[in-house]
Amino acid sequence: SAFYECTRLESIQLPPKLTEIGDWAFRRCRELKHVKFPKGLKTIGMKAFYFCGLENLTLPDTVEVLDEKAFFKCMYLTEVTLPESIRRIEKWVFHGCGRLQILEIRHDPEYIGEWIINRAARIRCYRGSKVDTYCQESGFTVEYIE
Repeated sequence: SAFYECTRLESIQLPPKLTEIGDWAFRRCRELKHVKFPKGLKTIGMKAFYFCGLENLTLPDTVEVLDEKAFFKCMYLTEVTLPESIRRIEKWVFHGCGRLQILEIRHDPEYIGEWIINRAARIRCYRGSKVDTYCQESGFTVEYIE
């Protein structure tokens, strides 16, 4: 909860040696629009960016875990592409992101939790992938990468 409800925090560049963003670290920082993530970051904790004002999301290709509700209710995200390093996408990671249209996953993570997006969003993936199967089983709209 290091920056919990910091109402004036608009952007932040995280330190280069940071490997984990803890649970609730930036929860309800509604004005936080831009985050510069360090190369070497591995884990984004539970509700770390819950209800933040993030407008775009560029994660380094070292992130392995997106914990439960990590970006829950980030209302200004419209499109997210996950790096292939991600092994675990816990439940509700991008759920409640009302403007999210596309979540692109170009690989097969080891684990994908329930309700990672709202029903109005689409998951872009490869036809026949584990992500495709997840979408079919969960009832999410799929857009295929050619």
